[in-house]
Amino acid sequence: MSGTVTVGVSIGAVATIDQAGSYDLYFAQYPGVLNIALNSGTVDITGFSGQAASAFLTDDLSGGGTEIIAAPLYLSGANFNLGLNDVTGNTVGGGTLELANSLAPGASAPNINFDGSNDALILDPIFSPSNLGVINGFGPSDTIVLRGVTNALTPVWTQNNGGGGTLNIDNGASVAASLTLATGSFSSAAFNVTTDASGGEAISVTCFCPGTRIATPDGPVAVEQLAIGDPIITHSGAIRAIKWIGQRTYAARFATGNLRLAPVCVRAGALGDARPQRDLWISPQHALFIDGALIPVGLLINGTTILQPDITGDIAYFHIELDSHDVLLAEGAPAETYINDDNRLMFHNASTYAALYPGAEPPARSCAERLLDGPKLASIRSSLAIRAHRPPPSNQAANPLQGHLDTIRRDATGTTLTGWAQSPDTTELPVCLDILLAGRRIARTLANLYRPDLEAAGLGSGRHGFAITLPHAVISLQTDLTTLQLRRSADQHRLPSAATTLIDHIAQPQIAQPQAAPHVA
Repeated sequence: MSGTVTVGVSIGAVATIDQAGSYDLYFAQYPGVLNIALNSGTVDITGFSGQAASAFLTDDLSGGGTEIIAAPLYLSGANFNLGLNDVTGNTVGGGTLELANSLAPGASAPNINFDGSNDALILDPIFSPSNLGVINGFGPSDTIVLRGVTNALTPVWTQNNGGGGTLNIDNGASVAASLTLATGSFSSAAFNVTTDASGGEAISVTCFCPGTRIATPDGPVAVEQLAIGDPIITHSGAIRAIKWIGQRTYAARFATGNLRLAPVCVRAGALGDARPQRDLWISPQHALFIDGALIPVGLLINGTTILQPDITGDIAYFHIELDSHDVLLAEGAPAETYINDDNRLMFHNASTYAALYPGAEPPARSCAERLLDGPKLASIRSSLAIRAHRPPPSNQAANPLQGHLDTIRRDATGTTLTGWAQSPDTTELPVCLDILLAGRRIARTLANLYRPDLEAAGLGSGRHGFAITLPHAVISLQTDLTTLQLRRSADQHRLPSAATTLIDHIAQPQIAQPQAAPHVA
């Protein structure tokens, strides 16, 4: 859809855009209020006209859609409220704003307000961060992407006494970008700075996935089944009580393709024999303890034994805190406990800590050196890469794989694949699958969606389904799919297919019976 939307026809009047498309904004006599509420899709603002030069715009964006300001921002003032629905008055989150052009000469710097959660601000290279006004409400689940800033991975935060402060993004030689946040209490360690798909730097404000087994005196226990006061076994063999467990979740529409949020999979044996004992899924900034140092797992990704696959479902993270920072055993691998670098508010249950432990918190002290670069990190990465290409011990049996590619559908959005996959030896850990066409990997997906038919068939929790839509840029309507294959990323076990040649048709879902032997390909 496209057209012209008039704003400011009367005092307090709200103009609404609820369909994706390209629009010009015409400013009438009064300050304009624009409300964009989309569950998905993109609204392109391609021009400003009328009384724009002297106009003030209040722009509310929520629900999961994206607004791109494609024209030079030519207003006397603007407040962009990410995550706020002005019509309902609800703070629902899920607003993404991209400033894709420059700030016009004489125009005022726009103010950015993060409301709710899972909001994102994207600045294209032509829009300088210095042209932003006040930034309010930036929090743990929000993201700021600076596409014009590259090779700058060190955040340096200066806290103001009254709240808020200045975040400098350092490239080692100079400050590559600077942002002023009007609200919040942070430390430098609270910020994650990573390279996004465009090559720019993405800033967000670490954790174990459900099902991850933590070593306790009574044996491994899933992290979500642990409680405050429960004893765990640390890497040194000590038994220590849990002080607090932080929890945070992200909806699939915000997490899919987001390298700052999507979990990293450390394959069984990636760090050493039986380290981890099973595939370990943790957040990208969560540090593993290797050779006496703590290393964020995102810095160890090698695409083979440590990888970050695409996901399709919601993400939940848990982080265990002890009385002091330490290293616990997750699936037998040494991983850090939570350390409060003024980032407790990134957890959705942060208020429970304040209720349990009122008063000032003790200063954070890391239990070991944290490596972010340098020759020692390079040496560890090299060792892990060598191990990744080493054949498994001869006494290890091949891990079975069962499941099916059930359906293939083609429509205007692309080609959608659905099915299920399960590794019977690690029944509740999601299987990462490579999607290949003519022998070339074109995508990855994670089999972690709930299907009641799988649960009814006795396949554990039933969370072994997958569904992924590949856009036409990846698979066109004319693509021959006879060479389409799905394989387990870890070892290239092929997933059987009931639908490889059934385009636009649904095959009868193939579900293994509980007593049947798994299909090994």
